[in-house]
Amino acid sequence: MVIDTMNKNKRNIIYFMDFADSLENADRVGSVTRIIRYFNALSEHSITINILSPDLKNYSSLLSDSKHYPLPAYSGSFRHIVFLIFSPIIFRTLMRDAHLYWAKFSSSIPAMIAKTLYRKPIVNYFDYNWVELSRASKEGRLELGIKWLIEHLMIRYSDYFITTTDTLKSYLINMGFRYPEKIFIIPNYVDTDLFVPSSEAHDNKMFKILSVGRLSEQKNFPLLLQGVSRLQELTDKQIKLTIVGAGPLKEALLSEASARKVSLTIIDRIPNSEMHPLYTDNHLFVMTSPREGHPRALIEAMACGLPIVGTNVTGISDIIKDNDDGLLCDENRDSVANQILRIINDKELAARLGENARKQAVARYSFKALLEKESLIYKQIFADAERHSRG
Repeated sequence: MVIDTMNKNKRNIIYFMDFADSLENADRVGSVTRIIRYFNALSEHSITINILSPDLKNYSSLLSDSKHYPLPAYSGSFRHIVFLIFSPIIFRTLMRDAHLYWAKFSSSIPAMIAKTLYRKPIVNYFDYNWVELSRASKEGRLELGIKWLIEHLMIRYSDYFITTTDTLKSYLINMGFRYPEKIFIIPNYVDTDLFVPSSEAHDNKMFKILSVGRLSEQKNFPLLLQGVSRLQELTDKQIKLTIVGAGPLKEALLSEASARKVSLTIIDRIPNSEMHPLYTDNHLFVMTSPREGHPRALIEAMACGLPIVGTNVTGISDIIKDNDDGLLCDENRDSVANQILRIINDKELAARLGENARKQAVARYSFKALLEKESLIYKQIFADAERHSRG
């Protein structure tokens, strides 16, 4: 296997991309363009990025100054095991030359193996509460137990964390990470140049509601259907609900919508770069999850100037300030319906919430500002490592 010689004037990071975040999976769900843009922009800050993932397809041609190292073809159907256990050995030259390993959840396994073998620090990306969301999704005891074990190991063996909210930082500290000063908060970014408000007037013959997320128990779309069903009893306005997402509950949601006489359209997948017209075609964005990490779709909707209604839970309340850039509701159908009804009945409120949402998205979550912040964090880590090596 040929590995390119690195630019010795640059610091380099190995990104261990887990199964959910592999480039092939991102390609399937339409988000690979956003991820490639991130790597290309980060490499402009004197950082070389080498991406390892359980992929067989090579995406290096899309990268400007970074490299993607997929697994060898012989990995075949065993590629997940090969990635988790053997990638630090297969790519040992990369491991030795790297200055930092980046990992996220299950990809912490090869990162920890590499750290043991080659003595390089790990920064772990913790953008949602992995174990709690697994529990909320009612996953099996074995899967939940494995995630619990991996989380405890990564908290013990990681040198740094990047997380998205103060709530998640507190969680890491409470779970035993001993270096609060080595936890950096960087919210999820959005492209505020792509996701912008539309100047076109809405079709006011019906009120259109949008939600985005995997069709699983964790997103609690049944609550949204119950809320919309109740809403239809409170207003003469025709309601149209669209959900963008794929998952095991699709047929159950369509069946429940039919039983409740809710007009529901489910769109399986749309490339992220093509989501903008869908956001701006709707009057309102609603998220009814019982818990979130730092939902990017919510911030994209804010950037498009949509008023937001979201449950008053961790991850959503970290982003939305009630009655300022959105409305928070309780986890019951009447509260969901009543908050949506406020938006329908008060155009001035809807306009104010949408304008403030756009302002907050630009001020707090723009791609350029957050990438600059992240690059400075990496440079600080490299400086710390050099000071440590000098003793």
